[in-house]
Amino acid sequence: MTEMSESAGKDGAQTFTPMEIARNDLFTVKEKLELLHQLKAQGTGITEIGAPVGFSPEEIEAAIEDVRLSAQVGESPFTHQGENRP
Repeated sequence: MTEMSESAGKDGAQTFTPMEIARNDLFTVKEKLELLHQLKAQGTGITEIGAPVGFSPEEIEAAIEDVRLSAQVGESPFTHQGENRP
């Protein structure tokens, strides 16, 4: 499993960087991409929330590309402990 930083948001909830999301073994490729696209939308003000996410669009895009490349090179399409999920 990928090691995560222990940073916390202002509400005390644990936060993750875009690359930590991209390399997290607990999310499927689809889940990673959904989370990263949500972050990107929030950061560009496309969502209703529109709160600053604290990450640059380039950092988020790099994480999205990392997920796509990992999927292309044959890393498990479902990265939940190496098992395929239905």
